[in-house]
Amino acid sequence: MTDRVGALPVVPDAERVFFSFPDVELGGYAWWESGRAPLVILLHGWAEDSYSLAEVARKVHALGVHAVSLSLRGWRGSSGVGDYGRSDPDDLRRVIGVLRARGDVERVLLFGFSMGGLVALLSAAQVDGVDGVVAVSPVTHLPSMRDDTRSNVARQYFVDTITDEQWVSGSPLSHTKRLTMPVLVAVGLDDGVCPPDQGRRLAESVPTSHLMQFEGMMHQPSTGQWDEILEEARRFLRF
Repeated sequence: MTDRVGALPVVPDAERVFFSFPDVELGGYAWWESGRAPLVILLHGWAEDSYSLAEVARKVHALGVHAVSLSLRGWRGSSGVGDYGRSDPDDLRRVIGVLRARGDVERVLLFGFSMGGLVALLSAAQVDGVDGVVAVSPVTHLPSMRDDTRSNVARQYFVDTITDEQWVSGSPLSHTKRLTMPVLVAVGLDDGVCPPDQGRRLAESVPTSHLMQFEGMMHQPSTGQWDEILEEARRFLRF
């Protein structure tokens, strides 16, 4: 684990954290509030890691919450092999248990981008104690993502990685009845990697959701768009 965690760049204002379990070790960064506060766990996209959302996590922390940017299994900073959401809900269940044991966590909110949005939604549907979700450019239905994406790299990764059973069980759209907490979904109308219909269909299926749609936004939000998403998340999730 030392080598993998050590591979993450230094972020001077963050604490380096890692979570050691029998089958995997997960690393990342944390920004802590001085007292009790909501906890936001940030989950990165495919081919990224916890450093990718460090700037967003810093802005989240500035809203008065604990912020933890986590490297999912198989990506820089963590051990294991990435499997696009098969193992991640169980990993998040254990991470949330460790963080709740600190005694200063009021609520747990999951904030995911792209693949991280899928992981956040699957985890919220399967793990007790998730109080809200923000899913930005999320993958919500694996078969249509494979068919509709304009990214040949993403399509081939899906063909190589997704198991027969996972096409259904690993799609958040298969678990919408369990998403009873507030769910904020943000999509870019010019996203060719993850078509906006992925997020729209999820929002239409979850009564407790709220949809943000950005003209001109591709897969990755701009700095200004992230700021709008965070402000709406603060209002919608009440932190």
